[in-house]
Amino acid sequence: MPTTITGTDGVSQVQTGAVESGDLPAGSVIQVVQGTTSTEISSTSTSYIDTSLSASITPTSSTSKILVLVNHSDIRRQDAGLGFRLMRNGTQIVEFASNLGWSADPSPDRHVGTPSTVYLDSPNTTSSITYSTQTKVTIGTGTIVVQADSDPSFITLMEIAG
Repeated sequence: MPTTITGTDGVSQVQTGAVESGDLPAGSVIQVVQGTTSTEISSTSTSYIDTSLSASITPTSSTSKILVLVNHSDIRRQDAGLGFRLMRNGTQIVEFASNLGWSADPSPDRHVGTPSTVYLDSPNTTSSITYSTQTKVTIGTGTIVVQADSDPSFITLMEIAG
């Protein structure tokens, strides 16, 4: 907490120091963490697999919220639709981009976009949290490729004062 000091001339001054996260108004950004990966993942699995995209954050307060922003790079598929889900410490918190890119076109390496999501989480903890993504073939019997050609994907975590 800032301390007010009155000098011998009668003028008050505020002594400043580090601002504690508890002193910030609700909605303030306390910290930002970013993770990235360029590891190409190719799969025919109809069960979720890790995309290698993850980042960890340790909230300063149990009332903080974590804003999660995910942007996966070049995604390709051949005779398959794909889905993604966002994980917190290995547990699904939201599924997004279900059946992305599905069509009967069997063209190899068909580009299907850059799936992304924004999610506001309330983890209610001050312990370290790891957010990650997973993908799977949701329809068809073909192959999906995440981070095709080693294009980078990003996940950004922002601790927001509660």
